[in-house]
Amino acid sequence: TVNNSLYMSERGSIDVYDFTVGTSISNVLNIGVSLSISDIYYNLYSENSEEFLAGGTSGFDLQNWLVSEGNGVGVKLGLIYRPIHALRLGLSYHSPTWYNMTDRYSAEIDENVEDYVTIEDYKPGTTFSGEKRNDYDFRTPDKWTASAALVLGSNMILSMDYELTNYSSMKYSEPSNYRYPDNYFDADNSYISSDFTTSSTLRAGLEYRFIPQLSARLGYAWMQ
Repeated sequence: TVNNSLYMSERGSIDVYDFTVGTSISNVLNIGVSLSISDIYYNLYSENSEEFLAGGTSGFDLQNWLVSEGNGVGVKLGLIYRPIHALRLGLSYHSPTWYNMTDRYSAEIDENVEDYVTIEDYKPGTTFSGEKRNDYDFRTPDKWTASAALVLGSNMILSMDYELTNYSSMKYSEPSNYRYPDNYFDADNSYISSDFTTSSTLRAGLEYRFIPQLSARLGYAWMQ
């Protein structure tokens, strides 16, 4: 008979800082370029406890710690073309974000199973793995977006955009300052290529302005 429990706590964030420049040509074509700097952080702590009731105080507590953090850089390009006053056509490209990542992880087990073993020199105690570290680079998928918006009078806007993301282009690689064994990431990248594919997202929206101080918007999104 086992009395067990699992406790997990995780938290994290991805902060993105965009440095943008844009211009307008003849009030018909708008062009924008952004340099995006990303900062990623993830922290996980878990504790798995099992108490073997038939053995009095026998059991174990297993604790795990994981911290993943890194930074990345990417570029965004965008165009908005207005052939007539009521129509806007847009096209944008988000490059992959190239991340430089570090994982640090460790584990500790506090165990006592002496009521269940016959080894004479067995002693209950605590074993700590020490901190392990893994450095790697990771490339996220790139993304294309095409959009259109129609301005109807002075109160209504209809908009639609179509987004295409190539998830199979994600890739792990070794950082320049660390040498992994040959073909170290080949298996991971092979799984990505076979398990992931290109994905589409379609969004449509309607916005209506009742009075200058109040507008309402209704939208629908389909994601593959």
